[in-house]
Amino acid sequence: MAQSSNPILLTGATGFIGSNLAAHLLLTTKAQVFCLVRAPNAQERLIQAVRAAARAAALDDQILPQLNRLTAIAADLTQPQLGLGSAQWRVLQSAGVAQLWHCAASLRFEPRHRADIFERNVMGTQRVLDLAAALQISQFNAMSTAYVAGKCSGLVAEQPVAHHAAPNNDYEASKRQAENRLLNAHQQGTFQVNIFRPSIVIGNSTTYDSTSDSGLYGFVAAVEQFRQQLRLNGSYVQHCLLRVHTPDGTTSGLNLMPIDRLLHEAIALAQSPTPSQVVYHLSNPFLVSLESLQHALTSIYPDLELQGVRELSELQPVDRLFHRRLRFYHPYLHDTKQFERRRDAHPPADLRLTVPQLERYLQRFITRFRWRNAAPPDEIAV
Repeated sequence: MAQSSNPILLTGATGFIGSNLAAHLLLTTKAQVFCLVRAPNAQERLIQAVRAAARAAALDDQILPQLNRLTAIAADLTQPQLGLGSAQWRVLQSAGVAQLWHCAASLRFEPRHRADIFERNVMGTQRVLDLAAALQISQFNAMSTAYVAGKCSGLVAEQPVAHHAAPNNDYEASKRQAENRLLNAHQQGTFQVNIFRPSIVIGNSTTYDSTSDSGLYGFVAAVEQFRQQLRLNGSYVQHCLLRVHTPDGTTSGLNLMPIDRLLHEAIALAQSPTPSQVVYHLSNPFLVSLESLQHALTSIYPDLELQGVRELSELQPVDRLFHRRLRFYHPYLHDTKQFERRRDAHPPADLRLTVPQLERYLQRFITRFRWRNAAPPDEIAV
């Protein structure tokens, strides 16, 4: 990225994508980076999140001298005018911000949280759009999700979502509505809008480490917790077979995108957007098969065997418990979508993930998960 000195405004900088983006901007530009962060202790929490992201990428030493360019502005997506007081408004207005990156979002999906999901993801996006207009920002970059595509299959175009395909959950539905707000702003011509749609985001492609607990890592945490539960209630013996419902057999898989590769692509596209294009998929052209995921998990858990079955009727009682525990992840594990990437003359071959690489991503997460949750430490080679 060019060594720009124009101030940048960022939301969601304490989250996974946002904290990595903040670290990347500090390391690759000379810009002052202002971040809207919920109070209290906004500056402290911001610094902690960005340092953790840099540490996961083995860049902690490099980030330390740059943190003086990182400024938290106390704000709240759920409040009118983002809860900004007159002092915060003056800071932002005098900064001369030209570019905004909107990464803040609720990742919840359960129906009981529906009101909060839509308040943060839809109305929160509208409030950030209003702020961008008031500050006369020239470029608005928004992180959406590739899974606004919902229950459709096959090729998903880099275009506004087709409404005939129902969403899988309230999170996807809220991001669709947020995209509609973004597209309306683009059509009004107030500023340039880029909508970036990540697939399932994983850790750094060099260190394999991550600060995320969602997506693939949420699935692995559920496997780990279920395994521990079986141990505690005496159901776990020397070898445990769990049958997993895989209706599409080996034709489906997971679309996993390393965070550093995702940000490299997003920033390059923001610098040189394609004329007349607004929506960009930040996805992997190569799916990781369920068979590869099973091999990786078996390597980590030699005493746990996952066996795919086509019919739900083949599940035993313990399998059904496991199936219910993982129901949120079913649409993403059984994914047969291919996300269009118009910018690719040829798919980047180095994005193809091998089973040993997948094992390293999972091992790094499980080590962190067990340390944080003080679970019994099994031997894991990292």
